[in-house]
Amino acid sequence: MFFNIISVILLLLNCQNYDSGEQANVGLNTDVEADFVPDEELDISTFLDLYAGHPFDEDLPDAYLGVDDEELEETSGRHIHRILTEGLRYAKLNSGTARYMFEVGRTAYLSDHDSASVWLRSAAQNGSVAAMVYLGYNQLDQGNAEIALNLFKEGQQKGFADPVLFSIIKLTAKSIFDPQKFNRPQMIEALYNQQLQRLSYSPVLKSLYVGAIHNTLWSNDILFIIDDPEIFLKLDANISAKEGLQADNVLTNQIKQILQSIRIFSSSKGPSKDEVAIIEYGIQDARRLAIMYENNPRALEKVYAGMVAYSRISE
Repeated sequence: MFFNIISVILLLLNCQNYDSGEQANVGLNTDVEADFVPDEELDISTFLDLYAGHPFDEDLPDAYLGVDDEELEETSGRHIHRILTEGLRYAKLNSGTARYMFEVGRTAYLSDHDSASVWLRSAAQNGSVAAMVYLGYNQLDQGNAEIALNLFKEGQQKGFADPVLFSIIKLTAKSIFDPQKFNRPQMIEALYNQQLQRLSYSPVLKSLYVGAIHNTLWSNDILFIIDDPEIFLKLDANISAKEGLQADNVLTNQIKQILQSIRIFSSSKGPSKDEVAIIEYGIQDARRLAIMYENNPRALEKVYAGMVAYSRISE
């Protein structure tokens, strides 16, 4: 964990002021009487609540103000190390007090999402509402908007009153997409008439669909359906001139090939299940257009012209 050298200097200056009655335990609620002691003398339970407690965690004792995520990111590397080592051991030994494992988990989430999700899940299973909300953030990072929204709403109902969460709930609700309601005939018609930009689907999903159709037509496998190599002369390579993306191992080989030329996913971790579904639809519809090509080449040509037009508009 990297941290600002100025923060370290300030921390050391604060530590030198204990004897003069000042204190570095800035996470303590000064409205509640408490003894101020140097950080190294704090017992680990107090240390966790002081430096990793969340302001909106109802399990956090009133003696602590809590720190938001930005403040946690600015915590010194020495403190982070203590939270993730001694703090983790303490949290495991005191699993009945779920907030300790939540505090360890939210700290780990700064740099290690995999370990953090394990510890947050453990805390949530032991009753931490704050941990449940943070699992929602994790699901949102993975592109699972519907799961995230359910966790956010449940956390809100159970008292996690972070005002930022209200905004996230609204944004997440708008981002949820049901692939079963994806109107493919409407998409093809819009491409045919060069009006895809007018549809309300997100630019990511429309681009995935267009990219999947294009890359399926561009593959050599299409010659098993269209017995005309000149089909490739009618395709525009610029549609797939995007950076490659390493596909997930669980995807089929054909979808992997599609993903290698598309880098437009909503999540930095790769495609969500909904996005993979859209790619599959694009593959299927490209094959249908190819099957129609011999008897009705105009249909594919018009749809493809709409794809070219949309790709230029969306650049």
